[in-house]
Amino acid sequence: SYEPKILLRLFLHFDFGAIYCMTMVNSTSTTTPVNNRMRIVTCTTIVVVLTCIVAVRVQSLHSHVKLSNVNSSIPTWTLPNDVTYPIIASNTASLSASQTKAMVLKSLSLGIKNIDVHLGGSERDGVAQVLKLIPRSDLFLVTKIDKPPTDMTDPLAAAELVRTTVATEWPLLGVEMVDVLLLKDSASCDVMQAQWAVLEELLAQGKTRALGTY
Repeated sequence: SYEPKILLRLFLHFDFGAIYCMTMVNSTSTTTPVNNRMRIVTCTTIVVVLTCIVAVRVQSLHSHVKLSNVNSSIPTWTLPNDVTYPIIASNTASLSASQTKAMVLKSLSLGIKNIDVHLGGSERDGVAQVLKLIPRSDLFLVTKIDKPPTDMTDPLAAAELVRTTVATEWPLLGVEMVDVLLLKDSASCDVMQAQWAVLEELLAQGKTRALGTY
């Protein structure tokens, strides 16, 4: 990488300038107090200018590195239904809405578009705020259906819970479709099978592009 070489060159320039200033101030030639003050002012100005040049160049370097990261390639998997799945993701777990928004925008700046979002609260709201700023296609959204309550043993009620969740959460998230919809486990096989059947309905309806378990 050329970054360390440029930084070294910048700081060498800074050091040489500082050495030059110290030489001027500590000169053994006969000077008047006025001349000494002028030299000190001149040296201070040189140091300030050099500091600003170094700061601007370093900031420019960081911007270049940031742009390079945006263009970096994220490895992908191809799912059975030909959905391309970016394997590096950011997760919104336990973040506030503002933290989620900042995290998603930072992820995008690094070329990470796979966002695992939790429904039903601040994390969903943070992603929704980002989606108001960018095209939907800029994010690869992964989310999951939470476990049904432990006392929900009726498969029909569990299936309806999935439908209600999607009908409520998708508009709040600001999407008509997610990229991957996951189903969390349940103590009851009948409940899981009933919920999975609804996920297949949602896939057929275009509410999600792919399914999985969590």
